[in-house]
Amino acid sequence: MTDNSNFAKSERARLDDVAGWYRGTAGFEGKLNTASAKLVATAVPGRRVLEIGPGEGLVLLELAKHYEEVVAVEGAAEYARLLEELIPPNVKLFECIIEEFETDREFDVVVLSHVLEHVEDAVGLLRQCLRLISDTGRVLIAVPNAGSIHRHVGMAMGILPTLSTLSENDHHIGHRRVYDALTLRRHIEGAGLEVDELRGHFLKPLSNRQVEDFSPEVQNAFASLGPGIPVEVAHELFAICKRPAVQV
Repeated sequence: MTDNSNFAKSERARLDDVAGWYRGTAGFEGKLNTASAKLVATAVPGRRVLEIGPGEGLVLLELAKHYEEVVAVEGAAEYARLLEELIPPNVKLFECIIEEFETDREFDVVVLSHVLEHVEDAVGLLRQCLRLISDTGRVLIAVPNAGSIHRHVGMAMGILPTLSTLSENDHHIGHRRVYDALTLRRHIEGAGLEVDELRGHFLKPLSNRQVEDFSPEVQNAFASLGPGIPVEVAHELFAICKRPAVQV
């Protein structure tokens, strides 16, 4: 077995471990993820879109409403089986990790929604995205923000030594890093892409468990705070990326 085969097998096993227990559609986290899916899916127009790592399909199902042709690449077998029961006819699903995905098509949009923090080589993945988009295409990235208010609270309580420290929950759900705006820009530009727009979504003042004690009205209010939240304290960072302008 080649090194590439070993890597793919290891990554699929890692994804399967998370998929075996993680469900991001319930509770306050579900509210945030649902709101994020709608914002990501309507961010830029296009006809053909690729989503890498759709998981339970919140973003994917929204993309299917707005794009004529949707391709999804999912490496976790359990998520892939779940998606097969949910996807409409304009979605084509591939059960593999992106390193195994082969296509000669170009896409108007490539979506990485809460994926970049999970992968071993984030810059390498972004380079693949650059190769997959058309000349006018866009790469859409959503990641958790290290500067989110709830992480500031965790640091003040002594739970986190720094904002960029992976928490127990981060390790549990397979995060390999927590992004701030500077690190996200560095990875995007390191892959040869250019940031067209970077904004913050949502406020998360406390942990998911703690926010569950708030009324549904308060939870809905936090989840309704989409674009416009300062990137320094927003719960989610959202970047729209493009090919850099050709230098003459």
